[in-house]
Amino acid sequence: MFGAVINQLIDTWDARTYPKSVREQLSGVKSLIDAYYQREVELDNPQDSDSLEAILRENKFADGFHRFIENNLMSCLDSEVIRGWHYCRLTEHEAQAMENGVLVSSSKASLRQRLENLSKEFQLSDKNIEAICEASPLSNEQQRKVRSHRFFMVSKPLPLDDSGVRPLIKFWGGEVAYFWLKDERLKQKLAAVGAPRIVECNVPVRGNKLAYRAATNIVETFCKVSQVPSAFDFHVSPKEGSLKILKVHSEGDPVFDELNLERPQ
Repeated sequence: MFGAVINQLIDTWDARTYPKSVREQLSGVKSLIDAYYQREVELDNPQDSDSLEAILRENKFADGFHRFIENNLMSCLDSEVIRGWHYCRLTEHEAQAMENGVLVSSSKASLRQRLENLSKEFQLSDKNIEAICEASPLSNEQQRKVRSHRFFMVSKPLPLDDSGVRPLIKFWGGEVAYFWLKDERLKQKLAAVGAPRIVECNVPVRGNKLAYRAATNIVETFCKVSQVPSAFDFHVSPKEGSLKILKVHSEGDPVFDELNLERPQ
């Protein structure tokens, strides 16, 4: 199901969605890629851990492998679009606004404004709002640098019982609202707001610092480095305008319900 929603999109975890140009690039160097990963396995499990070779951990295929990714595959992906998945808890109004293209950039001011918009319906007092804002990671300078104006996604759809997903769909506002909040009463108030949502997005590789991570994930998937294709986290800035919302999935729609029942392979 997940690889067929929109044919033009690349799911980095699903080789069936790779464009012909990407498949041709990968097929042309598959022997090099296989040799690189085989050597990595050997270096991780040396027969003689005290040998000079084991200590130096040299992979003679590394230069060719990385040149292929950086000079060939990344360029090939530059004009492509990948699919991303964002997990959250939203009110009906927020979900509809997001489907209509309204993305709120994460900041101290936007968090406060969103809380104030909820205050009457969900019985959040001014004191509650102040407590949540003060406890937010956005109140910490270092955290603010890595969280402000970023929309976080994962490259592969994850089941709703995934340990990284559960708190994101349980508490409204995401990590900037609940992560450092110690008042359980306030956390329960956030848990009563809205409903779990899965936001399906398309993200152009160009200009979003995605090329290297996407390329590496594609290589690993194509060569079946692990039995279950891996996922990677990434982010874009809503201010850039490149991110497009395909669909906000809620309980009752096929994608949401499938992820609520099973883990996609």
